[in-house]
Amino acid sequence: MHKMLMDCALSKEGDGVPVKLVVNHKCEDIDTNSGTVVFTDGSSVKHDVIIGSDGIGSAIRKLIGIQVEKRPAESSCLHANVTSEEAVALGLPSYGEMNSAIEYWGGHGSLNKIVLSPCRNSSLLSYYCFFPREKGDYSGQTWTSEDRPVGELLSPYPDLDPEIYGHLKIGQEIRPWRLWVHEPYSHWQKGLACIMGDAAHPMMPDQSQGACTALEDAAALGLLFSKDFYAGSVEETLKLYEKVRMPRATKVQAASARARENIHERIGFSDNTDNKLYAVNDESSKLTIAEMNSYDMRADILSKWPVSAQTSVTTNGR
Repeated sequence: MHKMLMDCALSKEGDGVPVKLVVNHKCEDIDTNSGTVVFTDGSSVKHDVIIGSDGIGSAIRKLIGIQVEKRPAESSCLHANVTSEEAVALGLPSYGEMNSAIEYWGGHGSLNKIVLSPCRNSSLLSYYCFFPREKGDYSGQTWTSEDRPVGELLSPYPDLDPEIYGHLKIGQEIRPWRLWVHEPYSHWQKGLACIMGDAAHPMMPDQSQGACTALEDAAALGLLFSKDFYAGSVEETLKLYEKVRMPRATKVQAASARARENIHERIGFSDNTDNKLYAVNDESSKLTIAEMNSYDMRADILSKWPVSAQTSVTTNGR
């Protein structure tokens, strides 16, 4: 997908000027009034708009004055890969062939939860293993840290089903996934600069909506700066972007944090109201599949569009 998006941006096909991709430049400072970006090597560039899509450790976020309030989650997570070939050779179930969908174990009234995501046509099984932080605190480590020993992966689950336990025993590339709960940020934009994706709304992984929400951010920017909507002011457009995106992303962010502690808060599970274990914090704030999949971004933009501009946009059939 990354390659497809890059090729699309660099292509000469379509309207506009193709993107010029420049790598290995670390941002040191920005001027939100002029659109100037200064890099650590001393070079600088000036553009119409600065979009910080630079992840959870965003430099742009800090440079537009956002104060981050975060705390370690009550859970820790270790990720491990298992090859289906090795599992089958040991007489273990071939979970990927049995069901190519995401599988869950646990999560009912417990911080213990294991998530299996089959990859590469189910030849590789990707395990995300969650457990209470007191059983292993990895908040000071990074994804690029050295692999952890398999014993650390197994120790939180002494009573785990023997077959799943057998899979984890042959886990490879065991690495910590740091879990931090971020409070919603005060703003996403300043002058000619804004943030998007994990830079704007880092969230727990339990709704699987981090990347989806980032794609929505990009789509919103694309619409707002299109001929259909752009009225000539970058600053006003970025303010509208924040007005459109922040409420929805913040709701997903909050629902993801709740789903970390209660699997019934996860989309899909939140619709299973006849499940005898079903329980959510608040019916009015839970996240649903319909809410995520039926979202009409264009209508959302128009509902928040300045009244003075709505007539011309509607008249033009856009």
